[in-house]
Parts: sequence; C-alpha cells; structure tokens
Amino acid sequence: MTSLIEIHGRVLIRVMSGLLTVLVPWNETFAQAVFPINEGKMVFHRYSSFDNYDGQLYVFDFTLRTLVNVSSSWNVDNATNAHFSPDGTKLVFMGVPKGQHTRASWDIYLWNVASDTAPTDLTEGNGVLDQDPKFFPDGLHVAFKHDGDIAIIDIVSKEITTLTTGGNISEKSMEYPTRDGKAILYAEGSGAQSSIYAIDIASKLVTPLVTGPYQNYYPIVKDDTSFLYARWASASNLADQIYLATFAGASYPAAFNVETSDDSDPYPVDSTIVLFSSDRPGGKGGYDLYVGNLATGATRSLSLFNMNTSLQELGSCYTKNSVPLSVRESSGSPPGGATLRQNYPNPFNPETTIEYRLERGGKVTLAVFDLLGREVAVLVNELQTAGEHRARLDARGLRLSSGIYFCRLTAGDRVQTKAMVVVQ
Repeated sequence: MTSLIEIHGRVLIRVMSGLLTVLVPWNETFAQAVFPINEGKMVFHRYSSFDNYDGQLYVFDFTLRTLVNVSSSWNVDNATNAHFSPDGTKLVFMGVPKGQHTRASWDIYLWNVASDTAPTDLTEGNGVLDQDPKFFPDGLHVAFKHDGDIAIIDIVSKEITTLTTGGNISEKSMEYPTRDGKAILYAEGSGAQSSIYAIDIASKLVTPLVTGPYQNYYPIVKDDTSFLYARWASASNLADQIYLATFAGASYPAAFNVETSDDSDPYPVDSTIVLFSSDRPGGKGGYDLYVGNLATGATRSLSLFNMNTSLQELGSCYTKNSVPLSVRESSGSPPGGATLRQNYPNPFNPETTIEYRLERGGKVTLAVFDLLGREVAVLVNELQTAGEHRARLDARGLRLSSGIYFCRLTAGDRVQTKAMVVVQ
C-alpha cells in the first residue's frame, strides 16, 4: 500500500510492502531518508596494489551523490590515506613525486579541497619516509610518521617536531590526535607484537592502551572517551576485525564484523555510523567500502553509488562539510556534463520514464538497484552521443515488488542516483 500524507506542511510518502514501511519527504532527494549518511563528503583511495604506486584519491559528495577523482591531474603517484581538516576545507595525504618510487620519497601533501591548484608538498626534499598524516583539531598542525617516529608538522611554517625516538628499531605509525589535541594515539610493532599507545605531547609520557597476543593497529579517535581500531579476531584467527575501545581500558568488537573476512580502516561518521573497508563475500573484488551501524550491526555497501570496483577501496575519511568541490559542481549540472532527472511518474505502476542529458558523448550505464544495493536491472550500457536521452522501466516485466529502488547513472567517472517508488 502507498499513500501520500502531509505533516507540518511537508508532503511525504508512505510505502508499505510486506514488512517494509518507509515514510520519507517527497522530493527528488528523498533517497537520503533510506541511506544512513545524508550530507557531507568522504574521501578514500583506490589502487590495484600498494606496491604498484597507482593509488588515486576520490571524493564522494553524499548530498549531490557525485564521485570525483580529485588526484588524476596531480604530479603525485600513489596518493593515499587522506584526512580532512576539522572544517573539511583541506586534505592531507601521503604520496610520492611522480616517478620516484622509493621508500625515502614518501612525503606529506596538503590540498585545498575547493582549489584547482596542485597540492603542496609539506615534507619535500627531507629524504626520509613520511606517511599517515592526520590533522589536529586546530587545523594548523598534522601528526604523521617521520622516519619511523611520531612527529608533528606546522602546515604554515613546515616546522617538524619529533616526539618519539628509535623509529628504525620499532616503527611507529597510524597516529591520530585526541580531540583535545593533547595526545596522539599510534600503533607500534608488527604482527602479534603490534599494540596501541598514546603519547602525551607535553610530557612525552607513553601509555599503553591496547595490547595482546594479536595484531592491534589503525587507531582512529571517535570522541572524547573512545576510539576505533583494527585487530585480529583472535590469536589463531588472523582476520582483521573492527573494535571500539574506551580510554579507560574497555574494548568491544563491532557488531557488523564478519569473522571470516578482513574488516578494516574504520572511520566514524557519528555516534553509531562507521565507514569501513572489507573483503567480505558479495563484494566487487578486493576491499570494498561499507557503512556499518555499531548499535545494530546493520551494513550497507557503497556499491550503490558506484564506489566499489574490482580494485582495492581503502582509507575512508568523512567530513560534515557539504560545500561542493567547485563552482562548476554547484551550478546544478554535475561535473562530467551529465544530468540525471527524476523519473516520472513517481510513484509508478507499472512503467516510468527516466530522462538524462549528456553534455558530451561516451560510455553510459543506467542501472537499477534495490534497497539492499543489489542490481536488479541494467537499462543502458553503451556508448551514447551528447544530448537528451530517455529510458523506460517496466516494473511488471522485471517482476519488481512494491518498494523503493535507486536509479544510477554512470557517465565517465561521475555518478548520480535518484530514488524511485514502485506501487503494485
């Protein structure tokens, strides 16, 4: 059953199909109501293999539903492990100057998110390994791994302060500042000897936070009292799992872990929602990107927005900043020169029309997905010329039951998604 209702002057639609009941705002972006993240952006990297130096950074806008490769024109190879500034206007990441594929060539870069200019190399020419940058809460300093030790760099003066020693003997990495900016969490050691520590910046006192007969690594501060990290499932099961720990010493496995798969690279969106990567069954290949709920254990694949491929998708980071990447994107015509319009009629039974415009010709895919992110139909998969195009969707012919579906247009490296309602 489907019905239109009005609450406080807002028109909404209620869709009931079996056990499914959805009440959402009736407008072109009501798909946000059925996906756990409705605003802001995420950045992640994609590569075939870390050793192939082919990493690229992508930014996905959860409001516009657009995916952009932001690093394709940079003179940087293997751009990876990016982190937003607190206000979301800057990114720091690690990479190497194009063609310089050596350990000592790794540098820390800074990029203004809305800028068309190339990123700045903050550690250029120092001849040592610099990796894993993370912004401090002040947005002016960055914690990073400097020749195997934990260090801080001032993004204006580029002055580096090293906090630990002996990095070449026991390498420290994956550092993350606390919310008050007074300490840095980091991992030290490898394999079963890897543990998580906190170093007080003023006193340089080191406190162990997570130890055990298994690997513990990749700490990410969640809030003032807790942090996420990855560890082996057990001393005998080496599958990576995501854990939530408190600074007081308690530790709990995330409800969405799959113990036979590697779940890693967690990043908090809010108090319950976490972005992470996993090689669990049903993915596109390698590591895929997912959203997990710490409270319920529910997960959603980001394949719905074309972010997962046969390559590796890792290193996600989130910001609430919803300012478009560029003026061109805010003009109403998404980058890449393609515009997907809302289908009509909507709701529909049994047929609807989907229209879109291509500013230039190229390969186009128009696919339909259900609420679980499963592909149920491919309406277009071909080279098309520039101009106006349309496609018809027959819910009866595809045997689609009543409910909410998503239509996704992929043109080049740009993706747009609209929600549709089937009424049978």
